[in-house]
Amino acid sequence: MEKRDLTPGSHLSAVARHTAASVEKSCSFEAYRSSQALLVPLGTALIIAAFAILHFGDLVSFDLGGNGRALGVLLDDAVRIVSKDLIDTNYAEEHVVSMLLFVIVLAAGVAVHRGANDQRSAFRAAHPYLRGSTDAEALAWGRRSGRRLVLAAAVLALGGIVLHAATRSLGPADTPGTTALFDSQASPLYNITDGAVVLLFAVAVFLFMRGSRIAEAPSYLAYNLGALAERSVYSVDATEDGRLREVLLAAKGILDAGLLRGRVGLAVCIALSACLFFLPTLETALWWVPIIVGLVFRDAMVKVAVSRCKRELGPAMEELGVGRVS
Repeated sequence: MEKRDLTPGSHLSAVARHTAASVEKSCSFEAYRSSQALLVPLGTALIIAAFAILHFGDLVSFDLGGNGRALGVLLDDAVRIVSKDLIDTNYAEEHVVSMLLFVIVLAAGVAVHRGANDQRSAFRAAHPYLRGSTDAEALAWGRRSGRRLVLAAAVLALGGIVLHAATRSLGPADTPGTTALFDSQASPLYNITDGAVVLLFAVAVFLFMRGSRIAEAPSYLAYNLGALAERSVYSVDATEDGRLREVLLAAKGILDAGLLRGRVGLAVCIALSACLFFLPTLETALWWVPIIVGLVFRDAMVKVAVSRCKRELGPAMEELGVGRVS
């Protein structure tokens, strides 16, 4: 019987293993956590900010001739398909430059996200866990800085909510509803304020995600638990021994239970989105919202599992040098 390689990262492709080896040589833990604390929030903020371009772009028109209008028609058709014909618009035909900028910024956000995910996978493959001592003062500083950023995010989000509510209650009579996007009858005022609200929300999300990562970034324990969640139980069983093996397997059990709950919730949300997209009696332009909710729920379940591991197994892991605070 062929013996399988169960070492950490053995499931990766040759290219991924080469990337992991390069990361191991060139990227320190400090550089890795700083990069992750920037790239993931930045990618998310770019994706959200792309929608502000559509709002502001609705205020101006760019005529690129027949070719531009033809491209705009194709983009409008794509919107109709995604929205199940509930959004019937000629926005891109009239504002093709704005639509193209939207696509470019959206793609840039996705690319940044993908780069961050590749970096995280490569680093975790190269470092299944890190034996290190977290400086208590640095950890406290990170938590204080993170809380300040999260507080700033809450203020900006609240400001966006107030601005949106104020324009809907005090603005012109032709109120467009939740958003003025693709509503040709709405007053230009709403596209200005809605664009500003989207930008405020994008910055708030950036600050919240960055703050939450900075708060836990100096912690070796947080990193080790996150990396452990991606390892297989067979890899842990085959490559570790003694007390460390017992502790890691116990933590792995808690993390896997959290992952399972999160994935089940995500699967339910995906099924609901499919119903909202395909079933005529339920179809809506917001069919994608349950998927976002499912992704948030999955990540929340992982965080709950990590918190439980810290509470129940953190002291044991610190004793073994896997996340000590000094």
